[in-house]
Amino acid sequence: MNRYDPAGTDFWEIAGAVVGAAAGLGLGAAITYSAAAFGGAGLTASITAAAAGLVVVGYIVANSSEAKGGWEEFARGFMIGLNAGLNYSIGSKVYGDVVGVALGVINLAAAIEPIAQNKFYQGILGWSNWLMPMSWLINGLGAAWFALDDLFHLFTLKISVDWETGTVMLINRGTTSFDMGNLAFLGGEEDIGHETGHNLSLAAFGSIFHIVGAISEGTADTNNAQSVYAEQLADSHKYPSGNNIPQWEE
Repeated sequence: MNRYDPAGTDFWEIAGAVVGAAAGLGLGAAITYSAAAFGGAGLTASITAAAAGLVVVGYIVANSSEAKGGWEEFARGFMIGLNAGLNYSIGSKVYGDVVGVALGVINLAAAIEPIAQNKFYQGILGWSNWLMPMSWLINGLGAAWFALDDLFHLFTLKISVDWETGTVMLINRGTTSFDMGNLAFLGGEEDIGHETGHNLSLAAFGSIFHIVGAISEGTADTNNAQSVYAEQLADSHKYPSGNNIPQWEE
């Protein structure tokens, strides 16, 4: 009646999020249970690999040139839901139920475009990323690299914080910009919008998505490197009117 989502594509993203959340809850429960069980290391690794495999499949479907409309929306929602279920399951064990539920709900809300595109929500999502278990891998690697980069660029770098996304940035490094979650490494300030978009994507989709996206960009030819799926999502935070995947578009 109010002409919101006239094409009906948001239905598929939300449907995918529901399916993904169910899968994430099941896998998360299995991971935490097997980790606590005696001799459960092998099983835990297998279940974790299964969760990673689902993210890879979701990314491949979403990144496919044939994935338009419903398929892309469903795959995107599925990956968000899967990550939210895992963040809740693992977060509840680490921080307690209240924080675990909060992390899961904040994560899952990224599948609802009017919420995902809201600046206030993006601030909550970005700052919550520091706590999300599914972001630990990238944030941990980012913290180690940040310490090294700080040492090597001690007299030339500019440290800044993007308060709207909870991203700490090293600026004016004189090299190619890249993001490792809540830690971003920028050649110049013109890259802030794109790299902070990657931080939001890490919170919504998790570390495996971040790694797959980096591999996807690195293996693409030069002319298509910036058009791979993860890059388009991040670009929607910098160029809201010029991107066909409006995940972080305002």
